[in-house]
Amino acid sequence: MFFCNYFFDIEQLILYLYYVKVSPKYRYYHINMLKKIINFYISGFKNMPVYGRRLWLIILIKAFIMFAVLKVFFFQGHLKKFKTDQEKIDYVSEQLITIK
Repeated sequence: MFFCNYFFDIEQLILYLYYVKVSPKYRYYHINMLKKIINFYISGFKNMPVYGRRLWLIILIKAFIMFAVLKVFFFQGHLKKFKTDQEKIDYVSEQLITIK
């Protein structure tokens, strides 16, 4: 146990010294990389043809239907009527076990 903790601490110390103390340029490297990725996607969507934008619109409408509309109609909160976790557990186990 002591052996694992010893190496875990050394590894954390090396990472801390390398990224924070020794080379502060790496702090900004990750932020710049994220900006480059975001700009890549923004320029891709700006230069996208009309049919590509229509396809993305269809995808977003389908996602909205799946997550918003279907949740309201099919996944209603049946377990909200129970106050404790044990009552919820009993109800779910009873529904799973009973044969209809």
